Amino acid sequence: MSSRIYILFGIFLISFGVHASNTYCHDCQLMINQCKSFFKNDFRLVTSDELLKELTYLCDQSFAGYDNTQCKTISNANVGLILSDLKNGISPSKICAHIQMC
Repeated sequence: MSSRIYILFGIFLISFGVHASNTYCHDCQLMINQCKSFFKNDFRLVTSDELLKELTYLCDQSFAGYDNTQCKTISNANVGLILSDLKNGISPSKICAHIQMC
């Protein structure tokens, strides 16, 4: 009986992790699309500081508590890669995969 409980609990954790991962992936893509809209899809003159300011604003609008902190940490750690990808016309799904959110 107890092994059944552990198996069911393990399945729950795996399915929760997949759901959480899919949620973060969707949120990441949404935020990248919002940045594209904010900067009118023209990143030629956008600096890392400007992009980080917008990402931070989006984190504050989208998340609270721990998720907000994680969003800001991930944004700060990856702003250079995100900006480079945006300047190179990389899709939001690929950008989010690059920063391991998808």
